[in-house]
Amino acid sequence: MGAIMFVLCGGILVLVWLLTIGLFEPAYYKRIERELDEIVNTVQETMNDPTVPDTLNTDTLEELERSGVCVEIAFSGNEVKIYYEGIGDGCVLHYDGPTNFFDQATVDKNSALAISLRERAEREGSFSTIVANNVQGRQFIVGTYLPDRQATIIASTNLERVTQALAVFRQQLITISYLVMLVALIVAILLARWISRPITTLTEATRRMAHGEYSVSVPVESDDELGVLAQDFNRMAREVNRSDQLQKELVANFSHDLRTPLTLIKGYAETIRDLTGENAEKRDQQLEVIIDEADRLSQLVSDALEFSRYNAGMIQMKPVVFDLNEMLQEMAVRYRMLEEKEGCQIVTQLGEQGLTKADPVLIERVIHNLMSNAWAHVGTDKTILLRSQVTDEGIKVTVEDHGEGIREEDLPHLFDRYYRARSSEGRTGTGLGLSIVKAILESHGFPYGVESRPEEGSRFWFVAKRAER
Repeated sequence: MGAIMFVLCGGILVLVWLLTIGLFEPAYYKRIERELDEIVNTVQETMNDPTVPDTLNTDTLEELERSGVCVEIAFSGNEVKIYYEGIGDGCVLHYDGPTNFFDQATVDKNSALAISLRERAEREGSFSTIVANNVQGRQFIVGTYLPDRQATIIASTNLERVTQALAVFRQQLITISYLVMLVALIVAILLARWISRPITTLTEATRRMAHGEYSVSVPVESDDELGVLAQDFNRMAREVNRSDQLQKELVANFSHDLRTPLTLIKGYAETIRDLTGENAEKRDQQLEVIIDEADRLSQLVSDALEFSRYNAGMIQMKPVVFDLNEMLQEMAVRYRMLEEKEGCQIVTQLGEQGLTKADPVLIERVIHNLMSNAWAHVGTDKTILLRSQVTDEGIKVTVEDHGEGIREEDLPHLFDRYYRARSSEGRTGTGLGLSIVKAILESHGFPYGVESRPEEGSRFWFVAKRAER
Protein backbone atom coordinates (compact mmCIF):
# COMPACT_ATOMS: atom_id res chain seq x y z
CA MET A 1 0.00 0.00 0.00
CA GLY A 2 2.81 2.41 0.89
CA ALA A 3 4.57 1.68 -2.40
CA ILE A 4 1.37 2.36 -4.33
CA MET A 5 0.92 5.71 -2.60
CA PHE A 6 4.55 6.63 -3.25
CA VAL A 7 4.28 5.74 -6.95
CA LEU A 8 1.02 7.68 -7.20
CA CYS A 9 2.67 10.81 -5.77
CA GLY A 10 5.58 10.36 -8.19
CA GLY A 11 3.17 10.15 -11.09
CA ILE A 12 1.42 13.33 -9.97
CA LEU A 13 4.77 15.13 -9.81
CA VAL A 14 5.65 13.98 -13.32
CA LEU A 15 2.29 15.31 -14.51
CA VAL A 16 2.97 18.62 -12.76
CA TRP A 17 6.37 18.84 -14.47
CA LEU A 18 4.81 18.22 -17.86
CA LEU A 19 2.04 20.77 -17.31
CA THR A 20 4.30 23.49 -15.90
CA ILE A 21 7.65 23.12 -17.63
CA GLY A 22 6.38 21.57 -20.84
CA LEU A 23 3.39 23.87 -21.37
CA PHE A 24 4.55 27.00 -19.58
CA GLU A 25 6.89 28.21 -22.34
CA PRO A 26 4.44 27.76 -25.27
CA ALA A 27 1.67 29.43 -23.26
CA TYR A 28 3.95 32.33 -22.36
CA TYR A 29 4.96 32.79 -26.00
CA LYS A 30 1.31 32.85 -26.99
CA ARG A 31 0.67 35.58 -24.44
CA ILE A 32 3.63 37.66 -25.75
CA GLU A 33 2.34 37.26 -29.29
CA ARG A 34 -1.07 38.64 -28.27
CA GLU A 35 0.57 41.59 -26.53
CA LEU A 36 2.72 42.41 -29.58
CA ASP A 37 -0.33 42.11 -31.82
CA GLU A 38 -2.15 44.62 -29.64
CA ILE A 39 0.81 47.05 -29.91
CA VAL A 40 0.90 46.65 -33.68
CA ASN A 41 -2.84 47.34 -33.83
CA THR A 42 -2.37 50.43 -31.67
CA VAL A 43 0.37 51.74 -33.97
CA GLN A 44 -1.78 50.98 -37.00
CA GLU A 45 -4.72 52.93 -35.54
CA THR A 46 -2.40 55.86 -34.85
CA MET A 47 -1.12 55.79 -38.43
CA ASN A 48 -4.70 55.80 -39.72
CA ASP A 49 -5.33 59.01 -37.79
CA PRO A 50 -5.14 61.75 -40.45
CA THR A 51 -3.89 64.24 -37.90
CA VAL A 52 -0.76 62.13 -37.31
CA PRO A 53 0.25 60.83 -40.72
CA ASP A 54 3.89 59.82 -40.36
CA THR A 55 4.75 59.69 -36.70
CA LEU A 56 3.52 58.34 -33.35
CA ASN A 57 1.79 60.52 -30.84
CA THR A 58 3.03 61.02 -27.30
CA ASP A 59 0.53 58.60 -25.72
CA THR A 60 1.63 55.82 -28.05
CA LEU A 61 5.30 56.44 -27.26
CA GLU A 62 4.62 56.28 -23.54
CA GLU A 63 2.73 53.01 -24.00
CA LEU A 64 5.61 51.50 -25.96
CA GLU A 65 8.05 52.59 -23.30
CA ARG A 66 6.02 50.87 -20.63
CA SER A 67 5.70 47.74 -22.75
CA GLY A 68 9.44 47.32 -23.24
CA VAL A 69 9.22 46.58 -26.95
CA CYS A 70 11.02 47.70 -30.10
CA VAL A 71 8.81 49.12 -32.87
CA GLU A 72 9.62 50.30 -36.41
CA ILE A 73 7.48 51.56 -39.24
CA ALA A 74 9.08 51.17 -42.68
CA PHE A 75 7.66 52.32 -45.99
CA SER A 76 8.38 51.19 -49.53
CA GLY A 77 12.04 51.11 -50.38
CA ASN A 78 12.90 50.18 -46.78
CA GLU A 79 12.64 53.78 -45.70
CA VAL A 80 12.20 53.74 -41.93
CA LYS A 81 10.14 56.76 -41.00
CA ILE A 82 9.43 55.88 -37.38
CA TYR A 83 11.53 53.84 -35.03
CA TYR A 84 11.47 53.35 -31.27
CA GLU A 85 13.97 51.18 -29.40
CA GLY A 86 12.10 50.23 -26.21
CA ILE A 87 14.45 47.39 -25.20
CA GLY A 88 17.76 49.20 -25.61
CA ASP A 89 20.77 47.96 -27.57
CA GLY A 90 19.63 44.33 -27.21
CA CYS A 91 17.41 44.36 -30.29
CA VAL A 92 18.47 41.85 -32.93
CA LEU A 93 17.08 44.13 -35.66
CA HIS A 94 18.46 47.45 -34.45
CA TYR A 95 21.45 46.50 -32.35
CA ASP A 96 23.16 49.76 -33.37
CA GLY A 97 20.13 51.82 -32.66
CA PRO A 98 19.82 54.69 -30.19
CA THR A 99 18.19 54.65 -26.79
CA ASN A 100 16.71 58.12 -27.39
CA PHE A 101 13.69 58.39 -29.64
CA PHE A 102 14.76 61.79 -31.02
CA ASP A 103 18.04 60.34 -32.38
CA GLN A 104 16.21 57.89 -34.64
CA ALA A 105 16.93 59.70 -37.94
CA THR A 106 20.68 59.36 -37.61
CA VAL A 107 20.71 55.59 -37.32
CA ASP A 108 20.92 53.05 -40.14
CA LYS A 109 18.19 50.49 -39.61
CA ASN A 110 18.49 48.57 -42.83
CA SER A 111 20.16 45.44 -41.51
CA ALA A 112 19.79 42.29 -43.58
CA LEU A 113 17.51 40.69 -40.98
CA ALA A 114 15.30 43.77 -40.81
CA ILE A 115 15.00 43.89 -44.61
CA SER A 116 14.13 40.18 -44.83
CA LEU A 117 11.42 40.51 -42.14
CA ARG A 118 9.89 43.53 -43.93
CA GLU A 119 9.81 41.54 -47.14
CA ARG A 120 8.19 38.62 -45.29
CA ALA A 121 5.48 40.85 -43.87
CA GLU A 122 4.80 42.30 -47.33
CA ARG A 123 4.71 38.79 -48.75
CA GLU A 124 2.63 37.06 -46.05
CA GLY A 125 0.58 39.97 -44.74
CA SER A 126 1.53 39.18 -41.12
CA PHE A 127 3.87 36.85 -39.25
CA SER A 128 5.31 35.96 -35.84
CA THR A 129 8.70 34.38 -35.22
CA ILE A 130 11.49 33.93 -32.69
CA VAL A 131 14.98 35.15 -33.69
CA ALA A 132 18.20 34.53 -31.75
CA ASN A 133 21.89 35.32 -32.05
CA ASN A 134 24.94 35.01 -29.85
CA VAL A 135 24.98 38.68 -28.87
CA GLN A 136 21.43 39.84 -28.28
CA GLY A 137 19.92 36.46 -27.36
CA ARG A 138 16.36 35.48 -28.26
CA GLN A 139 13.65 37.87 -29.35
CA PHE A 140 9.99 37.43 -30.28
CA ILE A 141 9.02 39.41 -33.42
CA VAL A 142 5.58 40.19 -34.86
CA GLY A 143 5.14 41.97 -38.22
CA THR A 144 2.25 43.13 -40.38
CA TYR A 145 1.93 44.91 -43.78
CA LEU A 146 -0.42 47.81 -44.55
CA PRO A 147 -1.12 47.74 -48.33
CA ASP A 148 -2.96 51.05 -48.44
CA ARG A 149 -0.03 52.85 -46.83
CA GLN A 150 2.63 50.55 -48.31
CA ALA A 151 4.08 50.36 -44.81
CA THR A 152 5.39 47.58 -42.61
CA ILE A 153 4.99 47.54 -38.80
CA ILE A 154 7.38 45.32 -36.84
CA ALA A 155 7.25 44.92 -33.02
CA SER A 156 9.65 42.79 -31.00
CA THR A 157 10.53 42.08 -27.37
CA ASN A 158 13.33 40.30 -25.56
CA LEU A 159 12.78 36.71 -24.34
CA GLU A 160 15.66 36.50 -21.91
CA ARG A 161 13.33 37.19 -19.00
CA VAL A 162 11.31 34.10 -20.01
CA THR A 163 14.42 31.92 -20.04
CA GLN A 164 15.50 33.25 -16.67
CA ALA A 165 12.04 32.76 -15.18
CA LEU A 166 11.91 29.19 -16.45
CA ALA A 167 15.33 28.46 -14.95
CA VAL A 168 14.27 29.83 -11.57
CA PHE A 169 10.95 28.03 -11.72
CA ARG A 170 12.63 24.76 -12.70
CA GLN A 171 15.03 25.02 -9.77
CA GLN A 172 12.17 25.71 -7.37
CA LEU A 173 10.17 22.85 -8.79
CA ILE A 174 13.07 20.47 -8.22
CA THR A 175 13.26 21.51 -4.57
CA ILE A 176 9.49 21.25 -4.21
CA SER A 177 9.56 17.81 -5.84
CA TYR A 178 12.07 16.52 -3.29
CA LEU A 179 9.97 17.89 -0.44
CA VAL A 180 6.75 16.48 -1.87
CA MET A 181 8.30 13.04 -2.39
CA LEU A 182 9.64 13.07 1.16
CA VAL A 183 6.26 14.05 2.59
CA ALA A 184 4.56 11.51 0.31
CA LEU A 185 6.88 8.78 1.57
CA ILE A 186 6.15 9.61 5.21
CA VAL A 187 2.40 9.86 4.59
CA ALA A 188 2.44 6.62 2.58
CA ILE A 189 4.18 4.78 5.42
CA LEU A 190 1.78 6.14 8.04
CA LEU A 191 -1.24 5.51 5.83
CA ALA A 192 -0.09 1.98 5.05
CA ARG A 193 0.30 1.26 8.76
CA TRP A 194 -3.07 2.80 9.51
CA ILE A 195 -4.80 0.72 6.83
CA SER A 196 -2.89 -2.50 7.48
CA ARG A 197 -3.24 -2.38 11.28
CA PRO A 198 -6.85 -3.68 11.40
CA ILE A 199 -5.97 -6.28 8.76
CA THR A 200 -2.99 -7.39 10.84
CA THR A 201 -5.20 -7.53 13.92
CA LEU A 202 -7.75 -9.64 12.07
CA THR A 203 -5.02 -11.95 10.81
CA GLU A 204 -3.62 -12.42 14.30
CA ALA A 205 -7.11 -13.06 15.70
CA THR A 206 -7.73 -15.63 12.97
CA ARG A 207 -4.52 -17.45 13.88
CA ARG A 208 -5.53 -17.46 17.56
CA MET A 209 -8.92 -18.92 16.64
CA ALA A 210 -7.20 -21.56 14.54
CA HIS A 211 -5.31 -22.61 17.70
CA GLY A 212 -8.53 -22.97 19.68
CA GLU A 213 -8.79 -19.55 21.36
CA TYR A 214 -12.44 -18.93 20.49
CA SER A 215 -13.00 -16.06 22.93
CA VAL A 216 -10.86 -13.73 20.82
CA SER A 217 -12.31 -10.46 19.52
CA VAL A 218 -10.97 -7.52 17.53
CA PRO A 219 -11.64 -3.81 18.15
CA VAL A 220 -14.05 -2.06 15.78
CA GLU A 221 -12.42 1.29 15.01
CA SER A 222 -14.46 2.52 12.05
CA ASP A 223 -17.71 2.14 10.12
CA ASP A 224 -16.11 1.39 6.74
CA GLU A 225 -15.63 -2.01 5.10
CA LEU A 226 -12.86 -2.97 7.55
CA GLY A 227 -15.11 -2.03 10.47
CA VAL A 228 -17.94 -4.17 9.09
CA LEU A 229 -15.48 -7.02 8.58
CA ALA A 230 -14.34 -6.70 12.21
CA GLN A 231 -17.96 -6.76 13.40
CA ASP A 232 -18.67 -9.88 11.34
CA PHE A 233 -15.53 -11.52 12.67
CA ASN A 234 -16.53 -10.80 16.27
CA ARG A 235 -20.01 -12.16 15.60
CA MET A 236 -18.52 -15.30 14.09
CA ALA A 237 -16.12 -15.66 17.03
CA ARG A 238 -19.00 -15.38 19.51
CA GLU A 239 -21.00 -18.06 17.71
CA VAL A 240 -17.98 -20.36 17.52
CA ASN A 241 -17.25 -19.70 21.18
CA ARG A 242 -20.84 -20.51 22.11
CA SER A 243 -20.69 -23.76 20.19
CA ASP A 244 -17.40 -24.59 21.85
CA GLN A 245 -18.81 -23.76 25.28
CA LEU A 246 -21.84 -25.93 24.59
CA GLN A 247 -19.58 -28.79 23.63
CA LYS A 248 -17.46 -28.33 26.74
CA GLU A 249 -20.52 -28.08 28.94
CA LEU A 250 -21.90 -31.30 27.54
CA VAL A 251 -18.62 -33.11 28.02
CA ALA A 252 -18.21 -31.72 31.55
CA ASN A 253 -21.81 -32.59 32.46
CA PHE A 254 -21.57 -36.12 31.20
CA SER A 255 -18.14 -36.83 32.65
CA HIS A 256 -19.07 -35.32 36.03
CA ASP A 257 -22.52 -36.71 36.65
CA LEU A 258 -22.90 -39.82 34.48
CA ARG A 259 -20.12 -41.73 36.13
CA THR A 260 -22.02 -42.61 39.34
CA PRO A 261 -25.29 -43.92 37.85
CA LEU A 262 -23.44 -45.85 35.19
CA THR A 263 -21.25 -47.46 37.83
CA LEU A 264 -24.30 -48.40 39.91
CA ILE A 265 -26.16 -49.76 36.91
CA LYS A 266 -23.21 -51.86 35.85
CA GLY A 267 -22.50 -53.08 39.41
CA TYR A 268 -26.07 -54.19 40.14
CA ALA A 269 -26.42 -55.77 36.71
CA GLU A 270 -23.26 -57.84 37.31
CA THR A 271 -24.55 -58.77 40.78
CA ILE A 272 -27.85 -59.99 39.35
CA ARG A 273 -25.99 -61.97 36.72
CA ASP A 274 -23.47 -63.58 39.06
CA LEU A 275 -25.12 -63.80 42.50
CA THR A 276 -28.78 -62.99 42.92
CA GLY A 277 -30.26 -64.14 39.68
CA GLU A 278 -32.20 -66.96 41.44
CA ASN A 279 -33.24 -64.85 44.45
CA ALA A 280 -36.36 -63.07 43.26
CA GLU A 281 -36.62 -60.68 46.22
CA LYS A 282 -33.03 -59.41 45.99
CA ARG A 283 -33.19 -59.38 42.22
CA ASP A 284 -36.27 -57.16 42.28
CA GLN A 285 -34.62 -54.78 44.76
CA GLN A 286 -31.50 -54.51 42.64
CA LEU A 287 -33.53 -54.08 39.46
CA GLU A 288 -35.43 -51.26 41.16
CA VAL A 289 -32.09 -49.56 41.87
CA ILE A 290 -31.12 -49.98 38.22
CA ILE A 291 -34.43 -48.46 37.11
CA ASP A 292 -34.05 -45.52 39.52
CA GLU A 293 -30.51 -44.89 38.37
CA ALA A 294 -31.59 -45.11 34.72
CA ASP A 295 -34.29 -42.51 35.42
CA ARG A 296 -31.74 -40.33 37.15
CA LEU A 297 -29.40 -40.82 34.23
CA SER A 298 -32.13 -39.71 31.81
CA GLN A 299 -32.85 -36.64 33.95
CA LEU A 300 -29.15 -35.82 34.07
CA VAL A 301 -28.88 -35.93 30.30
CA SER A 302 -31.98 -33.76 29.89
CA ASP A 303 -30.91 -31.18 32.49
CA ALA A 304 -27.33 -31.08 31.25
CA LEU A 305 -28.46 -30.46 27.68
CA GLU A 306 -30.97 -27.81 28.78
CA PHE A 307 -28.45 -26.01 30.97
CA SER A 308 -25.81 -26.03 28.26
CA ARG A 309 -28.24 -24.47 25.82
CA TYR A 310 -29.25 -21.77 28.28
CA ASN A 311 -25.68 -21.04 29.30
CA ALA A 312 -24.47 -20.85 25.69
CA GLY A 313 -27.23 -18.38 24.78
CA MET A 314 -28.74 -20.70 22.20
CA ILE A 315 -32.31 -20.31 23.51
CA GLN A 316 -34.16 -17.58 21.64
CA MET A 317 -36.47 -15.70 24.00
CA LYS A 318 -39.99 -14.78 22.88
CA PRO A 319 -41.08 -12.10 25.36
CA VAL A 320 -44.78 -11.25 25.72
CA VAL A 321 -46.80 -9.38 28.33
CA PHE A 322 -48.57 -11.69 30.79
CA ASP A 323 -49.81 -11.78 34.41
CA LEU A 324 -47.36 -13.45 36.78
CA ASN A 325 -50.08 -14.06 39.37
CA GLU A 326 -52.04 -16.18 36.91
CA MET A 327 -48.92 -18.24 36.19
CA LEU A 328 -48.22 -18.73 39.91
CA GLN A 329 -51.82 -19.81 40.51
CA GLU A 330 -51.59 -22.35 37.66
CA MET A 331 -48.30 -23.73 39.05
CA ALA A 332 -49.89 -24.21 42.47
CA VAL A 333 -52.77 -26.14 40.89
CA ARG A 334 -50.35 -28.49 39.14
CA TYR A 335 -48.76 -29.46 42.45
CA ARG A 336 -52.06 -30.49 44.08
CA MET A 337 -51.46 -34.14 43.20
CA LEU A 338 -48.18 -34.04 45.09
CA GLU A 339 -49.96 -32.33 47.99
CA GLU A 340 -52.27 -35.32 48.34
CA LYS A 341 -49.48 -37.87 47.83
CA GLU A 342 -46.86 -36.32 50.11
CA GLY A 343 -49.19 -34.69 52.60
CA CYS A 344 -47.80 -31.23 51.87
CA GLN A 345 -49.55 -28.00 51.08
CA ILE A 346 -48.80 -24.99 48.91
CA VAL A 347 -49.91 -21.65 50.31
CA THR A 348 -50.23 -18.80 47.80
CA GLN A 349 -50.05 -15.14 48.80
CA LEU A 350 -50.56 -13.20 45.59
CA GLY A 351 -50.62 -9.42 45.48
CA GLU A 352 -52.23 -7.11 42.94
CA GLN A 353 -52.12 -7.85 39.23
CA GLY A 354 -48.49 -8.15 38.18
CA LEU A 355 -47.95 -7.68 34.46
CA THR A 356 -44.48 -8.37 33.14
CA LYS A 357 -42.87 -8.78 29.74
CA ALA A 358 -40.81 -11.96 29.49
CA ASP A 359 -40.75 -15.39 27.90
CA PRO A 360 -43.55 -17.25 29.74
CA VAL A 361 -42.14 -20.69 28.96
CA LEU A 362 -38.75 -19.83 30.47
CA ILE A 363 -40.24 -18.06 33.51
CA GLU A 364 -42.45 -21.08 34.10
CA ARG A 365 -39.33 -23.21 34.05
CA VAL A 366 -37.78 -20.93 36.69
CA ILE A 367 -40.82 -21.24 38.99
CA HIS A 368 -40.96 -25.01 38.49
CA ASN A 369 -37.29 -25.42 39.43
CA LEU A 370 -37.66 -23.25 42.52
CA MET A 371 -40.74 -25.13 43.67
CA SER A 372 -39.09 -28.51 43.00
CA ASN A 373 -36.10 -27.39 45.03
CA ALA A 374 -38.40 -26.22 47.89
CA TRP A 375 -40.37 -29.47 47.68
CA ALA A 376 -37.18 -31.50 48.10
CA HIS A 377 -36.32 -29.55 51.27
CA VAL A 378 -39.75 -28.96 52.79
CA GLY A 379 -39.80 -28.71 56.58
CA THR A 380 -41.78 -30.54 59.21
CA ASP A 381 -44.77 -28.26 58.68
CA LYS A 382 -45.03 -29.63 55.13
CA THR A 383 -45.72 -26.12 53.83
CA ILE A 384 -44.38 -24.27 50.80
CA LEU A 385 -45.17 -20.57 50.49
CA LEU A 386 -45.59 -19.07 47.01
CA ARG A 387 -45.77 -15.27 47.19
CA SER A 388 -45.88 -12.31 44.77
CA GLN A 389 -45.57 -8.65 45.69
CA VAL A 390 -45.51 -5.49 43.58
CA THR A 391 -42.65 -3.18 44.63
CA ASP A 392 -40.92 -0.11 43.23
CA GLU A 393 -38.32 -2.37 41.59
CA GLY A 394 -40.91 -4.66 39.96
CA ILE A 395 -42.82 -7.83 40.78
CA LYS A 396 -41.04 -9.85 43.46
CA VAL A 397 -41.76 -13.59 43.38
CA THR A 398 -40.73 -15.66 46.44
CA VAL A 399 -40.70 -19.44 46.93
CA GLU A 400 -40.23 -20.25 50.61
CA ASP A 401 -39.73 -23.53 52.49
CA HIS A 402 -39.29 -24.17 56.20
CA GLY A 403 -36.69 -26.90 55.93
CA GLU A 404 -33.16 -27.27 57.22
CA GLY A 405 -31.94 -24.05 55.66
CA ILE A 406 -28.56 -23.33 54.08
CA ARG A 407 -25.26 -22.48 55.74
CA GLU A 408 -24.01 -18.96 55.20
CA GLU A 409 -20.80 -20.10 53.50
CA ASP A 410 -22.84 -22.03 50.94
CA LEU A 411 -25.06 -19.13 49.86
CA PRO A 412 -22.59 -17.48 47.37
CA HIS A 413 -22.18 -20.78 45.50
CA LEU A 414 -25.75 -21.97 45.53
CA PHE A 415 -26.47 -21.09 41.88
CA ASP A 416 -23.21 -22.64 40.64
CA ARG A 417 -23.34 -25.69 38.46
CA TYR A 418 -23.54 -29.02 40.36
CA TYR A 419 -23.29 -27.30 43.74
CA ARG A 420 -25.35 -29.06 46.39
CA ALA A 421 -25.47 -27.45 49.78
CA ARG A 422 -28.06 -29.81 51.30
CA SER A 423 -27.10 -33.17 49.85
CA SER A 424 -26.32 -34.59 53.27
CA GLU A 425 -30.02 -35.19 53.76
CA GLY A 426 -29.86 -38.00 51.23
CA ARG A 427 -32.03 -36.33 48.65
CA THR A 428 -31.13 -36.82 45.00
CA GLY A 429 -30.86 -34.21 42.26
CA THR A 430 -28.83 -33.23 39.23
CA GLY A 431 -27.35 -30.07 40.74
CA LEU A 432 -28.37 -28.10 37.65
CA GLY A 433 -31.81 -26.79 38.57
CA LEU A 434 -30.65 -23.56 40.20
CA SER A 435 -28.01 -23.09 37.51
CA ILE A 436 -30.77 -23.17 34.91
CA VAL A 437 -32.71 -20.62 36.99
CA LYS A 438 -29.65 -18.37 37.03
CA ALA A 439 -29.10 -18.61 33.25
CA ILE A 440 -32.76 -17.80 32.46
CA LEU A 441 -33.09 -14.87 34.86
CA GLU A 442 -29.78 -13.33 33.77
CA SER A 443 -30.85 -13.58 30.12
CA HIS A 444 -33.96 -11.56 31.07
CA GLY A 445 -32.03 -9.12 33.21
CA PHE A 446 -34.10 -9.98 36.32
CA PRO A 447 -32.41 -9.75 39.75
CA TYR A 448 -32.52 -12.92 41.87
CA GLY A 449 -31.17 -14.27 45.14
CA VAL A 450 -31.69 -16.43 48.21
CA GLU A 451 -32.13 -15.73 51.93
CA SER A 452 -31.60 -18.58 54.39
CA ARG A 453 -30.46 -19.55 57.83
CA PRO A 454 -29.84 -23.06 59.18
CA GLU A 455 -32.98 -24.66 60.69
CA GLU A 456 -35.12 -21.68 59.59
CA GLY A 457 -35.79 -22.54 55.96
CA SER A 458 -34.95 -20.74 52.71
CA ARG A 459 -36.53 -18.04 50.54
CA PHE A 460 -35.60 -18.01 46.85
CA TRP A 461 -36.72 -14.89 45.00
CA PHE A 462 -36.51 -12.99 41.74
CA VAL A 463 -37.84 -9.60 40.60
CA ALA A 464 -39.55 -9.33 37.21
CA LYS A 465 -39.84 -5.96 35.53
CA ARG A 466 -43.31 -4.48 35.34
CA ALA A 467 -45.01 -3.87 32.00
CA GLU A 468 -48.16 -2.30 30.59
CA ARG A 469 -50.58 -4.02 28.27
